[in-house]
Amino acid sequence: RCGLEEKLPVRVKPPVRPTPCPSNLEAGAWHRTICDALFEERCQRNDATPILCATDGGVFGRRTGSKRGAWAVAISRTGRSSTVVGGRCYTLDESSAAAERFAVLHLLRAAADVGVAVHVFIDNLAVQKDMDRCLQGTAVRSHRYCFGHWGEAIRLASSLPQGSRALWVPSHGKHEEWKPPEFMPYSSSQVRELNGDADKIASEEAKRLHKDLSEEQERRCISDELCCACAVRRLVRGERNFLTSYDVAGSIDEVEGFPFFVALGHQ
Repeated sequence: RCGLEEKLPVRVKPPVRPTPCPSNLEAGAWHRTICDALFEERCQRNDATPILCATDGGVFGRRTGSKRGAWAVAISRTGRSSTVVGGRCYTLDESSAAAERFAVLHLLRAAADVGVAVHVFIDNLAVQKDMDRCLQGTAVRSHRYCFGHWGEAIRLASSLPQGSRALWVPSHGKHEEWKPPEFMPYSSSQVRELNGDADKIASEEAKRLHKDLSEEQERRCISDELCCACAVRRLVRGERNFLTSYDVAGSIDEVEGFPFFVALGHQ
């Protein structure tokens, strides 16, 4: 192939684009829904006892570029079904741990604004331990790795009323012998069901986001193919103009092989 052909600027693979940020309307809707659920539950109880909550994160996809992470917060309601809110992890790190941290952070923001204590059950042991350290006012082990996230979590936790705790719950029905601490008035089935609600919404949201990503990548492939076709057309047009500027016998369609070499030979 000629040198010009080898240097053809063709995009073989779509470029990695940065993760967009949530709109103010979307982020405000998540926050408002969680705040409303916490406020209504506190008013219905008419006391300052902590509210039972569960958080979870889900990821769908294998490769880093095609992964989509989602978080979910489930709030137990007295006399009615739980309130579950979920959304996308707007970060370049869309791992399962990042999704779990996002869920915790959304719950902390709402609880701090409403001014209520929470008992949050988390099925990720590492995130649960760090979250409980935040609520207890002690140092967070992974703070130096996720300083932005846990730095905000520590500030929010310090503004919550006393009595807030973060506890671990086995995921997907594992460890049938597990029970909540004796000092908490919750049954094992109640906590597991709430965790299952959060897990279901997080998983469904991650799958939906991954499906949207697949459709977006397909549109990008079509766009890249059109760009390649335009680049080839410009290349052929340039070679045609180059040949016509020299005394070459016959038309460009009659020249065999690569016309660029033929033109150089007749120069």
